[in-house]
Amino acid sequence: MQISRPQLFAILALLFSLNLKAQNAQIDSLRILLASEKPGTEAYLEQLFQLQRHFSLAEVNDSSIIYGLKAETLAIKLGKLELLADIYTRLGLIYQYRGRFQMANDYGFKAMKLKDSLQLGAISIAESHGNIALSFQELGQFAKALEHQQLSQRYFQEGGDSSRAAMRIYMIGGLLYEMGSYDSAKVYYDMALDYYKALGQEAFIALYHTYTGLIYLKQNKLNDAEAEFLYSLALYPEDGAKRSKVFIYTNLGVVNLVMGAERDSIGSKNLNKAINYARQSYQLAKELSFLGQMRKAHEVLYKSFNALGLNDSAMVHAKAYIDLSDSLYQVEQQATITEMQTKYETGKKDAEIDFLSRENELNAENLKQKEALLQSQQNIIYILSGAAIIIILFGLNSYRLYRQRQKAILDLKSTNAVISRQFEEREMLLKEIHHRVKNNLQVISSLLDLQSSSISDPQALLAVEDGQSRVKAMALIHQKLYQNEDLSVIDIKDFIEKLIEQNGELQGEIADFECHLPKGKIMMDIDTAVPLGLILNELVTNAYKYGKSPNGKLKLSLKLEVSNSEYCLFFKDSGPGLGTEIDWDKSRSLGLRLIKRLSRQLYGKVEYEYQEGAAFRLYFKDTKQRKEIA
Repeated sequence: MQISRPQLFAILALLFSLNLKAQNAQIDSLRILLASEKPGTEAYLEQLFQLQRHFSLAEVNDSSIIYGLKAETLAIKLGKLELLADIYTRLGLIYQYRGRFQMANDYGFKAMKLKDSLQLGAISIAESHGNIALSFQELGQFAKALEHQQLSQRYFQEGGDSSRAAMRIYMIGGLLYEMGSYDSAKVYYDMALDYYKALGQEAFIALYHTYTGLIYLKQNKLNDAEAEFLYSLALYPEDGAKRSKVFIYTNLGVVNLVMGAERDSIGSKNLNKAINYARQSYQLAKELSFLGQMRKAHEVLYKSFNALGLNDSAMVHAKAYIDLSDSLYQVEQQATITEMQTKYETGKKDAEIDFLSRENELNAENLKQKEALLQSQQNIIYILSGAAIIIILFGLNSYRLYRQRQKAILDLKSTNAVISRQFEEREMLLKEIHHRVKNNLQVISSLLDLQSSSISDPQALLAVEDGQSRVKAMALIHQKLYQNEDLSVIDIKDFIEKLIEQNGELQGEIADFECHLPKGKIMMDIDTAVPLGLILNELVTNAYKYGKSPNGKLKLSLKLEVSNSEYCLFFKDSGPGLGTEIDWDKSRSLGLRLIKRLSRQLYGKVEYEYQEGAAFRLYFKDTKQRKEIA
């Protein structure tokens, strides 16, 4: 008989529940055994160690540390060095799970020193080196991590554990990848592949192509990277770990997003593929409650939709990305609270066990008296319950008529309250979204600013500064939106003046600026303001770079005309212009391509001519007219 997916999930949930109950029952049994042993004896030490191990398996890390520290003190006192080595190893792992990597390594080195002196064998030594390497890697000390990972691989090989030896080779390759040594990382990935082919482990063979794809991605060999990820997906076994499959789908989404963004008008195919892979990654991550990868999938989705110009879909996934970022923070906070609660419950249970023997004696004496008292109480409850039911039925019949008369009024008030509350919540949510987007863009701008300080290549520095300018322009739009009473529109005149001022501050000089704008406010929504702001930002940035007159002065002129909701923006600088060698219509300059592409998004066009300086005219329509045309 075939089992459906819901039935399978129900069976797995039941098994997990039974396993959890069995673990808790085992822990309670060990607590009782601990209470029955004489403190300070070898038997007492054994029960402490077993409690540490079971709490670790149940992932109750705080309790595991408490019993581990107690066991450590007693093991030292009794001279039980081999058991002490196991206690140190487990304490190191628990501190590693909690993110306290320096403390994890302190216990890791203690365990390894004891194992070496007791000659516990190559496999045991290999495990300690591997644990230490992982902590060094998390601490960012890659050279030390590489040293211990290589020792771990050598000891696993000496101990005859080929599978774990091959895994360490993969990990060595991963460390070299983190260090930027991609060619060396590829050499180790190839070595590990030979081992796994010999062992016939399909999942690790498939993951080899994911690792090599990541190297190609770092080297900007996008087609090679995509081919490797696809091959990895094709080879990955049906019964392989789903977490690894999530990463394959995510990487396929990322590489297609990068290719689609770089290919301009022909990139839509790759962007749609990126959307498809991101959705598959999200669905699988959702089944696993894998919040980090769910957030990554939404990031790929909103960037892909944004690149396609589908702003509504992009905003949906951008909001989901922000919400999941908040959820991850809340999960971290909840983990801290859970550990504090566990520590409290552990102490509480220990006190209960100490009191258990004395309480049992009193319970045995008072049991008969409690049973008799309970029977009398139940009889009284039955009598009172019967009387209460009669009174309640009589009252309900009278109250029913009153409620019917009041129901219509209350429903109307409730509906009005809900509508009012929903409107206020919508306004608050929109303000919060624009505020968060503005904050996120400012964080990106700050990161670009920090990155530029370490760039020596002038071209690279110029590209980073251009990116920072574009991010600041978008951040300014969202700032104006959430500061405005009407969250759907901004005053474009105020925005233009602030943008010119902002670019001057960024360039470190103030241009002679002549601005002709219509009287009164000109309100535009975000779908018009964002492309227009980016176009104007490109024109102003280019003017500051190339638009100075021979005497070194910069004069800017801007004029905005409105006719029947159709707009014409004229912008001119005082420089030499684009030059005869540049074909405006065929130029591959990123800035000029961006201006042309954004003007098409506004259902408009851009014209260029030389008028004693570079002069641009942008004709465009507002959102309402664009929707009528569409």
